[in-house]
Amino acid sequence: MEKLKELQYYLGIHSTYKGYNYIISSVELIMENEECLLYLNKYLFPAIAKKYDTTAFCINKNIRTIINACWNTYPDRLNEIAPYPLYDRPTVDEFLDILYWNMKKMA
Repeated sequence: MEKLKELQYYLGIHSTYKGYNYIISSVELIMENEECLLYLNKYLFPAIAKKYDTTAFCINKNIRTIINACWNTYPDRLNEIAPYPLYDRPTVDEFLDILYWNMKKMA
């Protein structure tokens, strides 16, 4: 997951964000089972919440905070790694999908 950390840093996502590790855990689970992308609120976020002793709502909120920061700081970099043009801030599932496909490409 070192490549994911480098990608996050490139997008302006630093470990000072609470959601930093949530994103790493999310992409790890998605890499194990791609269907997690279809069930973020039902499977993915509860699994991560259990790991970090928090709620699924907090996981979602902290990832949204990171997306907002990334979009407001480096929208060009996010567009560069996205497989399709982004005209607006991506949703949580779009963002995780972008990171997942980039990780899959690098593997």
